Amino acid sequence: MDKTEAAALGPSDAASSRRAIIAMVALCTAVFVAALDQTMVLTVMPSIMRSLYIDVRDLSDAGWIITGYLLGYTVAMPLFGRLADVWGRRQMAMVALALFALGSAFCVVLGRLDLFVAARVVQSAGGGALVPIAMAAAADMFPPGRRALVLGIIGGSAEAGGVLGPIYGAGLSALWDWRLIFLVNVPLCLLLAPVVWRLLRPGHLPHYQAGL
Repeated sequence: MDKTEAAALGPSDAASSRRAIIAMVALCTAVFVAALDQTMVLTVMPSIMRSLYIDVRDLSDAGWIITGYLLGYTVAMPLFGRLADVWGRRQMAMVALALFALGSAFCVVLGRLDLFVAARVVQSAGGGALVPIAMAAAADMFPPGRRALVLGIIGGSAEAGGVLGPIYGAGLSALWDWRLIFLVNVPLCLLLAPVVWRLLRPGHLPHYQAGL
């Protein structure tokens, strides 16, 4: 929003616009991190396999660490998109962040492949849910003239996360251990949750019409 647009808005409209932007920054951050988790395991897979006692001859089994995430991510998108329509964006955003944080925490502590894959599915359900929730919230919070740009930023956040995931995973694991790439998700979700809770409405009445 430039200065001309800000001047044309009343105090209430300008405040609503600022809050909508902050909410989208928080949601896009969550979407970006969830997308990172799709591919960040690629560069640390040998370390994960050693920790889970997976023999190199069972490499196909280790593939479920990636496939499980993609499966949960894909299934969660339409499901949570519908749930966000029924139960509200804010409530489902909290559920998504909780699932993502919980799954990430389990990935840190579980030492068996089957349990680790299950944790990845839980994590991915939360991560996949964030995309349609963010898009639905954008449709609520921004008028039609600005909506396409915001939706493009959300989509770009998801794509950028997938591309940068391997670099992110390698860099973060070099600081301590491969578990760090999952551990950092927990405090991040704890930081984002109150922001999202404060700025998203409990229902889905358009913010730019209803006010915040």
